Amino acid sequence: MQSAPEHKFPCGHVLCEDCCKALGRHFDTDPHLYEFDYCPICELPCKVALRVRPVTAGFRVLSIDGGGIRAVIPIQFLRALEQTIGLDMPVQEHFDLSYGTSSGSMVNLALYGLGMKASEAFDLFKQLSARVFRGRSRVGVGLAATLQALVMSYRNGRFPAGDIDGALSDIFNDATLLDHPYMSSIGARTGFPIVNAETSETCLVTSYNGAARGPDLSDCSGTTTYRVLRSDTALDDILIKDAARCASAAPWYFTPHKIPYHGTYIDGGLSDNNPCMLAMQELQRMAPELPRPDQFVSVGTGLSRASQAAGTGGKDSFLFGNNSLRQTFKHYWSENFDGDKKFASMRNMMAATLPNGTGDVDGWLRRFNLSLEEELPDLADARAMDDLANAAWVLFTSDPALHDLARAVLASSFYFELRCIPMYENGYCTCYVRILCRIPVTKPAFTGLLQKLDAMGARFLLQKRTARQIKPVAASFDQTGNFSQPVSLRVRDLEEPLDVRLRFLGTRGYHISASPVSIDTLIKQQKLELASLSHAGSAYNSPTKKRRPSGHCHRKVKRHCSSVR
Repeated sequence: MQSAPEHKFPCGHVLCEDCCKALGRHFDTDPHLYEFDYCPICELPCKVALRVRPVTAGFRVLSIDGGGIRAVIPIQFLRALEQTIGLDMPVQEHFDLSYGTSSGSMVNLALYGLGMKASEAFDLFKQLSARVFRGRSRVGVGLAATLQALVMSYRNGRFPAGDIDGALSDIFNDATLLDHPYMSSIGARTGFPIVNAETSETCLVTSYNGAARGPDLSDCSGTTTYRVLRSDTALDDILIKDAARCASAAPWYFTPHKIPYHGTYIDGGLSDNNPCMLAMQELQRMAPELPRPDQFVSVGTGLSRASQAAGTGGKDSFLFGNNSLRQTFKHYWSENFDGDKKFASMRNMMAATLPNGTGDVDGWLRRFNLSLEEELPDLADARAMDDLANAAWVLFTSDPALHDLARAVLASSFYFELRCIPMYENGYCTCYVRILCRIPVTKPAFTGLLQKLDAMGARFLLQKRTARQIKPVAASFDQTGNFSQPVSLRVRDLEEPLDVRLRFLGTRGYHISASPVSIDTLIKQQKLELASLSHAGSAYNSPTKKRRPSGHCHRKVKRHCSSVR
């Protein structure tokens, strides 16, 4: 009853995910898709479909930097990744969570909010940039016109607010942040930061009502650095066009924008131009039981080696010399707008907190960016978009790291679950496991995935070795036609991690979703202890039976799992 409502119906009612799972209709051929023909509250007819994450699967996270027209770089990265993966599905469907700042948020809204492919998002972004970066009309000629333009830019922004307001209104109409039928149907979530113009507080607007409750949340880690912007009633719903306008209100370029009933906001790039830390904090609150995401991909909006070299020259400014104000500004710019530096800080932090250190982190935490010898174009130079996009495309399509990521994404399409409570015998726990696929048989990409894995000689590794009973990937199905590969293993206690990987011919093994994870965590996620007690009855609770120590399996009653199919 305390879950945040996040799935909006056409009538306006909003339900939490648990209620949707309890009240929705689903089929065995796609067990994680729930459909509605009417609203469960008011019973008005509607057509709603929403997908939920399997309880034992992990999260795949995408983070996109801000950077004006330079957002064509992450768009080209996503195009290249989609081509390299080679499945009949948009690239955004391979990520469960996606966060972006400024123009990065516009990329996310095009992909997840409008359901576009990356190539379509590129065309839309070019049209939008050409429309909003036209500049102001000058009055007069010569010096008078220049002075008039400077005064207008200082007071009202470099570009007229009416241009971007009209463009965003045409694209999103009056849809709210919870009005995302496509996003609900693929089970994805997105968000982006904005900054309160009066208090300088960082706020996160999301498509799912957010996970963090704000700085006043009882948080043992004390790492909440933002507040989730929520609507309390239907009257103060946040429209997408208003939130996107605030995310685009970079100082000097556009004026701040007011969200009715919520306040006035500016571009979130002033606090988190690379939103990777916000994404990690939200993830840790969504799924505290998961030690890490399956994949965390951060994409930058360009890096100039010429600027870096100029920054080390130590030359004094002509106007300000080498005073402290100039140094303070340089430090702020370096700390906040250097996305690579912020990503490196997060990587070092994660490496220090996880048990396997740097070796484990580099397997799932990745950063992609375009580095140029020359200066990067201005954030509003729409004429430079094609050249920048071409340079990014050439780099990413030939980058071995992107091909490595594509294989990791294919592996994270699979997850596993226990088929029954582990059973104890002769000092070992016997675990019956089933490897499943996130992509259902009803999707066109399902057949392509199995054919691709078969051509790549893919095999599953159980506890870092190929299990004898594992068949080829393309030959494992259940009675519904979905992928299902049963395996079993023996462990000494429930804290021992279950490690399942997918290895392609001639490559290393890639973790499938949520791997590795302890058997005990799987039992809790699937609520198998409750099922075990209801099936076992008094046999397990008899005072004459000797209990196993904590952390061990129940004594084996049957020699085989009764739920094996």
